[in-house]
Amino acid sequence: MTTTTTTTTKTTTTRALSFSLLFFFFLGSLRFEEANAYSHSTTSSDASSTDPEYYCVGVCETSVADAACGGDAANQRTTECNAYDSTSADKITLSQVGASALTDVKGFVGCKETSCASYCAMSGVTSEIPFKLMNLDGRNVICVVSGKTMFMTESQAVMHAYSKGCTGAHAMGDPAMYMAGATHTACDHSDATTTTSGAAYSSTMMSQNALAVSSACVASLVALLLLAC
Repeated sequence: MTTTTTTTTKTTTTRALSFSLLFFFFLGSLRFEEANAYSHSTTSSDASSTDPEYYCVGVCETSVADAACGGDAANQRTTECNAYDSTSADKITLSQVGASALTDVKGFVGCKETSCASYCAMSGVTSEIPFKLMNLDGRNVICVVSGKTMFMTESQAVMHAYSKGCTGAHAMGDPAMYMAGATHTACDHSDATTTTSGAAYSSTMMSQNALAVSSACVASLVALLLLAC
């Protein structure tokens, strides 16, 4: 009698534990789907809502301390121009960025998007002609098309980087094309905050997804083993 009661109790406990683990598996699966869907929707909405109408770069013609974005340093993405000389790690070929007419250049600095919207409204830049030198009240600005991320030359990618408030370029693919930033994520900080937070959230969500799946798989395996006993 005692043996039967003990066996029955053990079986009931085992089944209860098994169903609890299966329930945990179910919740883990739901968490995975929720996290995955939210991650994708956040990234997509950020990408479509934060691209400015134009990017642009002010030309510093006196020194790297020039206020090259309309004469007001507050319009600049960085406090000082990126030097255009032998000391710079970034090599720019002016003819490749629509600026062959420039003769005296000390550096370049990215201008904020509100300024670029005004400076570049009449520039006519396109994916085929992504750069256009504009002269506004005696100040030179290079307008850069928005939405284009891959460029034929390193100079173009570097200029795109400057327009976003970062530096450098890196090659992608074979044959190589070039993107802004010394690495693939080097310019992520320079766009709107929502883009950065969206990218960071996506990374966090990926970790959470992996944890949810791993936990659910372990729970399922244990539950099946217990049910088999």
